[in-house]
Amino acid sequence: MTKQNNTAEAVEVAFRDDAPVLRIGEGADVDIILGAYQALLDDQKFTTDMKSIWNLSAFNLRRVAVSENRRLVGSIREFMPRRGSGFKAALVTRRPADYQLLRTYLVVLRLVGNLQLRAFTDVANAEAWLAG
Repeated sequence: MTKQNNTAEAVEVAFRDDAPVLRIGEGADVDIILGAYQALLDDQKFTTDMKSIWNLSAFNLRRVAVSENRRLVGSIREFMPRRGSGFKAALVTRRPADYQLLRTYLVVLRLVGNLQLRAFTDVANAEAWLAG
């Protein structure tokens, strides 16, 4: 796995079966996540039709301020021309409260564009959805 920042275990990006898997660690923040996303988009292996898994299981979404979530959504909107369309992204968390937060955030993110995003509580179900 390749670390995409200097903060130990904050974000790891790996390509599995030609699909990026981003593991967001406990030490990540919005700037680190956006930096990892930028690095992913710049990676030579990346193509705009790639499906991806964002594993947020170690990251506590409840500690992120509402203002930071707004900034994250705005930044994702700016990345959309480079990200492309026609892809699926699965967001995974094991915390029940974070799962509910993800479902709420996904409603907002879908306003950014025609995005196929879905929240899951385990990686196996996320992988099955991406394969379908």
